[in-house]
Amino acid sequence: MGNAGLGKNSHELAKGHYGMDEQRLFEVLDRIASALECMAGRPQSPASSNDLDDPSSDDVQIQQTNTEKSIDLHSFLTGRGIRILRNNSQNDEDGELDKIATFIGDRYGIVCPFLTKLKQNVSSGAPFQMSLAQRGPAAISDICQLARSLHDIAYVNQFRYLNAPRCVLYATPSRLPDAINFLNGGWLERYVRSVFVKSARALRPDAPIRVMSGPVIEFPPNDQVGELDILIGVGAEDVYWFECKTGDYQEYVKKYVNLMGLMRMEPARSALVLTDLSEAAGTVIARTGLTVTSVAQLESTIRDMLVGCTPVLGS
Repeated sequence: MGNAGLGKNSHELAKGHYGMDEQRLFEVLDRIASALECMAGRPQSPASSNDLDDPSSDDVQIQQTNTEKSIDLHSFLTGRGIRILRNNSQNDEDGELDKIATFIGDRYGIVCPFLTKLKQNVSSGAPFQMSLAQRGPAAISDICQLARSLHDIAYVNQFRYLNAPRCVLYATPSRLPDAINFLNGGWLERYVRSVFVKSARALRPDAPIRVMSGPVIEFPPNDQVGELDILIGVGAEDVYWFECKTGDYQEYVKKYVNLMGLMRMEPARSALVLTDLSEAAGTVIARTGLTVTSVAQLESTIRDMLVGCTPVLGS
């Protein structure tokens, strides 16, 4: 008998001839029938790309397709003499943190002063206050919403805002390791990943997307150890690399240039993302060839990368 044979009408007619226990049984059968009908024709979910026993699954697959193969980021790195010592991608998915990171990135110019205060005090967990008297109602609302969201996930221990005429915000950052990591720059990595995936889905809807976040790597020369912020594969052969900095970046530039050459990445497929783009960053571009962009310019930079760049050298 097919799934339709468990339809509700026959059960409703039969219920009147049985006791309470039999009626409960029919109710259970009704629910099972509904579930089977919903599942009918639905393709079986593929195996998870987070299988820890599979060394080629060190990345998280965001978007799947039946029309285009997915690049193996693990093989991409090992083929360039880079060994993955530890990968964090499997534990990096958190919808609430992604929402907060997107809120920060989209309103960075507004919430930056509050975020800076948090970052300055997160290591010590010291309470602080800041005046919002010179801010408009919309800006005050955004800052308080961010504080409340961080308080909800225990990244801010205490939060209080005194309305006009005082307009003062009081907050105490958490010293939880995850909170420290997020406030010190983890939010920016999540924001970059979110913007890229959104843009790639719009511009290349049929291409699978794979993301590797924060892998600890060993690379030549001399078996140096470091960490990549974000490596993203789109389709069968396109790879993009992002490094994110919310503070000083100058001491890392040489390493980024070396890694760009080692991975055979063109500047059009890799970028250093800064919270603010200063004139000094322009000098970096001219001197090293690194693509440097700011939070404000991130979306347009990623769009240009997806639309106009050439294939990865040596892929």
